[in-house]
Amino acid sequence: MARYSYPYPAKATTESMRCIFATFLNKHRYFKTGEYQSGSMTWSRNGEVRQRVSFSVDSSNTSFCLWHNNVELGYFKPREYRIRLTTSPCFFGGVRYWFVCPNCYKRVGTLYFSGESPLACRTCWNLSYESNNLSGIFKQIGSLKYSYEIEEMYKNLRTPYYKGKMTKRYAKLLKHERRLEQAFITLGMGR
Repeated sequence: MARYSYPYPAKATTESMRCIFATFLNKHRYFKTGEYQSGSMTWSRNGEVRQRVSFSVDSSNTSFCLWHNNVELGYFKPREYRIRLTTSPCFFGGVRYWFVCPNCYKRVGTLYFSGESPLACRTCWNLSYESNNLSGIFKQIGSLKYSYEIEEMYKNLRTPYYKGKMTKRYAKLLKHERRLEQAFITLGMGR
């Protein structure tokens, strides 16, 4: 039975919101220890900018400041949000940076927003993942790789066997291929 079915609408999904990842900012070195960094992100559709976000990170006092202009809604007055940062130690040394959700004060890796809405975590927004709103055969079909993706995986495969054993990557590729064939058979589409 579907989790959310007619006449009840499905929950809003994380894919429908704009988000900021702590891992993205860390990967691009915005969280350098003891330094002040700034940058910007834009979201566009068909080459037209829809939303622009400017941010600054001050690692010395663990704060993240965000300003965003919403082009879709037609306002250009920047809104400012101050978000606390926290760290946790990594197993092999170093630290991992996290946002502290301004609503529930939980440690989160991703903050979501949309339009004029404030930044908050997935729990505060009551968001689900796209796959959670699917049911039955649609969930299986949604997780399938397309045939062109499988062909691309074959092209990128270096070696299917190593020392007489099947590689994990090749086994995964065969699994995707079997699932795609099974879906065609289940849906009566045959190849």
